[in-house]
Amino acid sequence: MGDAPQTPHTQVTSRIYTTSGWVVGSFHVPTGETLCGLLEKSKFFTLTDVTLPQGGEPLAFFALARTATVLIIPGEGAAIDPRSQGDTKRQVSCLLEHGVVMGALYLPGEVRVSDHLVGSDRFFVVGDCTVGIDTTGRPASVEATHAAIINARRVVGVAEM
Repeated sequence: MGDAPQTPHTQVTSRIYTTSGWVVGSFHVPTGETLCGLLEKSKFFTLTDVTLPQGGEPLAFFALARTATVLIIPGEGAAIDPRSQGDTKRQVSCLLEHGVVMGALYLPGEVRVSDHLVGSDRFFVVGDCTVGIDTTGRPASVEATHAAIINARRVVGVAEM
């Protein structure tokens, strides 16, 4: 039996904050698709070369549940454009269960932040942001990043600054 043909893809190594802590692994984004588009398609994300919060040897493969994914900080190779969601910049602070993300949310024209997020179960991008996570039993981490992709279903609240 032969191997199935591989779809051309871009490997995007990312740090992913989950309900169990930080996971590091690589998404495989099919050519012509974006990481955000890939995130909208499945209940589980296929990751390779994965390090779990508990440490140990890297895993060759890991299926990460969408519902457990809080935020994603894409690595250098990711083509993430925070302005792809709209052209009007809104400074926001997104409260998470164990942290906060502050940065720029771009929305279409006159769309209010609350209207954009009400009832949303999608991922959204915050650009030029600061991410602060305080996990129990580990030192808090604060970092600046070009973009963070946030699961709207895991957000406690959002304030426009």
